[in-house]
Formats: sequence, structure tokens, C-alpha cells
Amino acid sequence: MTTALSAIAPTAELYLFGSRTDDTARGGDIDLLVVDDHLRPRDLRPLRLAFYERFGEQKVDIVLSKHVPDDPFVRMILPQAVRLRSPTNSDRIFLDAFLSI
Repeated sequence: MTTALSAIAPTAELYLFGSRTDDTARGGDIDLLVVDDHLRPRDLRPLRLAFYERFGEQKVDIVLSKHVPDDPFVRMILPQAVRLRSPTNSDRIFLDAFLSI
């Protein structure tokens, strides 16, 4: 999935947020936040397809935001969000660990 995101938006950041960041909670949908200044919602289709290819058909919500420091939604979720991809971070963080049911 991070490869698909790199292909469409090399500067994008990817975060997991919501109930899947809580190890004590099970199930629920998968909430992903993509932060990038150039993407449009329709550009996320390859990312969604890559997700389905890797993890199967699951309920996934992909939220797109620009790098806007005063976005209230992003400010609310970032403290508990888990960064999955950063263009400046060479470490690969795998989504698999957060998707066990």
C-alpha cells in the first residue's frame, strides 16, 4: 500500500487512526488519513485497490487532507494516529500489524 501511495504521491503521508490503533479493541472499520497538498479524492482509487489486493475486501475509510495546520479534524486525530508512511522516513512501517482481527 505504501508503494501505491508513493507512486501517486511521493510526498504524501499516511496514517492509521480510529479503533484500529487501540490494541484492546477488535474489529471495526479501518480508517486511513492521507495528507498531501496535490491529491484529489479520485486519485485515491489506486490506493484503495492496492489495499483490497493486499488485505481483501474490508471496510476502509480513506480521508484526504492537505497540509493545513489548523484543520480541526486532523488536529483531533493525529495525537492517537499511527504514521504508516512519511516521505522523509526511510523506515517501512507495515499495515499488517494493525489489521489483525
